[in-house]
Amino acid sequence: MSYRVAAVILAAGSGSRMKLGVTKQKILLGTESVLHRVVRIFNDCRVVNSIVVIVRADEVDFAKEELKNFDKVQKIAVGGDFRFESAKIGFSLIDENTDF
Repeated sequence: MSYRVAAVILAAGSGSRMKLGVTKQKILLGTESVLHRVVRIFNDCRVVNSIVVIVRADEVDFAKEELKNFDKVQKIAVGGDFRFESAKIGFSLIDENTDF
């Protein structure tokens, strides 16, 4: 049996505890941003069919540029003020035909 699997990636945090002056999503690990690396791993996962990425309002353009070549990214949306709100938004955007 084949299942449809979605991944919701919450990337809307401020990273304030790190005190780096940039959000964690933009930190480079080698030559790619943390956001790019996380999404790449899910995009390369054969069991994941679609990806929803939740970002900060001021990082939508950054996310669109970073993720433009990933075919499984179905939606990039702005998160809420709190993590649980961002999660709720992400889950609400998953295609209704998704099993997990």
